[in-house]
Amino acid sequence: NPVWAEEKFHEFEVHLPDVAIMEFLLLDSNVGNDEVVGFSAIPVSCLRRGYRSILIRNKQACRTGRFDFAMILADIQICSTE
Repeated sequence: NPVWAEEKFHEFEVHLPDVAIMEFLLLDSNVGNDEVVGFSAIPVSCLRRGYRSILIRNKQACRTGRFDFAMILADIQICSTE
């Protein structure tokens, strides 16, 4: 069962949103070092504001087995500096 130690807020400045990609990693830290269990990569230009469910893939970039319905919920906030 997952344990969420704390909410984490990250802020990024993106200079080239047309070519930038946001990577979400699902880590397992039971072993002492963080092992990547799953991931998702989304072009920044495709991100939308609000709560979003992000589909997670395994290390081989597949959604099979225990990753059939794996996802994380993220609150995406986009601020323009223009």
